[in-house]
Amino acid sequence: MRKLLLSTALAVFSLTSSAMADDVADGEKLYKTKTCVACHGPRGQRPIQTYPAIAGQTERYLLTQMNDIKSGKRIAAKDPATGHPYTEGMQAVMHLLNADDLK
Repeated sequence: MRKLLLSTALAVFSLTSSAMADDVADGEKLYKTKTCVACHGPRGQRPIQTYPAIAGQTERYLLTQMNDIKSGKRIAAKDPATGHPYTEGMQAVMHLLNADDLK
């Protein structure tokens, strides 16, 4: 019985680990292909001083921010170079993501 429980636990763990690895790979692919990397850098550490660092933020925080930007609930500061709100650019990028991407 103990072997059965251990085997079952290991099987569930390996499936969960595999699914988590797939999620990470999918997220990394989205980050690179949907232009996030252009402003937030390859490691999310704010290569441009006026853009927020996203490295180290929780998944919940990031999803909330992305959904708020997409819906227009979150308004960003203006870009000093153009005078346009960062929100416009972010909303354009966020519309590249579908509901499944933001889960």
